Amino acid sequence: MLGQARFAALDPRGIWRESDVLAVCESGQCVRVNAGAGRAGVYVLHPENGVAWITAAAGEGAGNLSRLGLGAVEAHVAGDCSAVAFMTARRGMVLRAARAGYAVTGWVLKKELNDGRRR
Repeated sequence: MLGQARFAALDPRGIWRESDVLAVCESGQCVRVNAGAGRAGVYVLHPENGVAWITAAAGEGAGNLSRLGLGAVEAHVAGDCSAVAFMTARRGMVLRAARAGYAVTGWVLKKELNDGRRR
């Protein structure tokens, strides 16, 4: 199980419950990236219609794992999928992904209902 402090860091707004995160991890394909020197990451993939969707990602250690992680995901799904896709609200991640050949192909529209928490 994820520790409460660790889980709070993954979802600071409190929208997801720990059981939601665990369900996503259990329902997908996990790809672990070990960059050495205590740096590691995990990506959860859900293939759909030839596209490997990254539905969750987490990393630890110093430095940025996005280039190495995306490359590992691409290599993992290369024979089975024709594309890799993900959504992010992080502008820096969009810029790093663009440098790796990714393109913005749409917009995510969202409207908060109530205070954004599940009832």
